[in-house]
Amino acid sequence: MRAIGDAYVREEFKRHKNAEPKHLQQFFQQWLQYLEHLRNSTPDSFGRELSGEEVAALSEDQAGQLKNLAKAAADLERDWEQDVKLKPEGEQ
Repeated sequence: MRAIGDAYVREEFKRHKNAEPKHLQQFFQQWLQYLEHLRNSTPDSFGRELSGEEVAALSEDQAGQLKNLAKAAADLERDWEQDVKLKPEGEQ
């Protein structure tokens, strides 16, 4: 999961490298909120659902990115679960 997240963050910051100042303020505000969320999370309780208002505010591009990220995370989880099932009992 971390590798996906790290790559996603790098790409997001690259995309906003030349963004207009009015967009940068919201961009950085959202990342600071996310950082605060990470600081208050535990390994067993990570993430949250987006509110209806947050989903409605997404651009078409953002919604597509979110869908791609959700698919990548689901694929990673599926692969991990499959890997765990294939290991002999007691081996992690």
